[in-house]
Amino acid sequence: MTKRLKRRVLEEFKNKISIKDIAKKFYISPKTVSNIIDTVEIKRLKLGEGLNIDEFKGDSGGEKYQTIIADSQNKRILDVLPTRKFDYLDKYFSQIPKEEKDKVKIFVSDMYRPYRDIKKKHFPNAKHLIDRYHFIRQVTWGFENTRISESKKMKKQERIHFMRSKSLLTKPMIKLEDDEKIKVSIMLERNEEIRKAYLTKETFYNLVMKSENKEKAQRNIQGWIVYLLEDGSIKWRSCLTAFKNWIEQISNSFDYEFTNGYVEGMNNKIKVLKRITFGMKNFKRFRNRILALE
Repeated sequence: MTKRLKRRVLEEFKNKISIKDIAKKFYISPKTVSNIIDTVEIKRLKLGEGLNIDEFKGDSGGEKYQTIIADSQNKRILDVLPTRKFDYLDKYFSQIPKEEKDKVKIFVSDMYRPYRDIKKKHFPNAKHLIDRYHFIRQVTWGFENTRISESKKMKKQERIHFMRSKSLLTKPMIKLEDDEKIKVSIMLERNEEIRKAYLTKETFYNLVMKSENKEKAQRNIQGWIVYLLEDGSIKWRSCLTAFKNWIEQISNSFDYEFTNGYVEGMNNKIKVLKRITFGMKNFKRFRNRILALE
């Protein structure tokens, strides 16, 4: 096989296309394409001031979840790891020089406890932020617990209507069009429990999400937690626990512009890649494909 053909195969590898289709394009076997891909060695990139860590469901290399290490500030994937387990992450970051890790000023993650442990051990001087998408999702889930539970008690037609109105009811009121607000108001009049849950959700947006900095956010979150405790609904228990356990890291996000948005975007690209390739059980090959997307 010529070097030119190998280069062309590797160029195609950067696109969202299956190994089978690459093989067809160059009249070679899928096994040959895989062998070419497996010769590639992609090293991790160096850490920057902002470090984003997030998992995705890759089902590769015998693990359900893999981990992306990124620099969202500069929109770069630094590395892809085979698991999200603490022992592996600890060993991985232990191999990175302390001087390099000390450059990290912002550490962004979701509310997965091992990430907090990694941050404390390897990045003690960095500010830990919980990405807004993840803590807002906790509020959405809290509301959804009530909407789904109450919908199951309704008659068929009404149940179908409420189940199909998920996006309308979970969207913040301030983002609704006038006609959508009327629809929501009519729906809330039909069910008291959903109305109360909706008010809890909107209180979060109007109180917490309008906070101008960490200090105000912390105070407003504490006020919202009191509101939840007074409500006493078990539907919000998981959300309540999350905010109580992560209030410091959530509040930090109101002082900085860093988010995991870039990483979440990459996760969506990975989902497409998985679908096109029908999954990829060989982790090294999967890692190479993800990093090649960059």
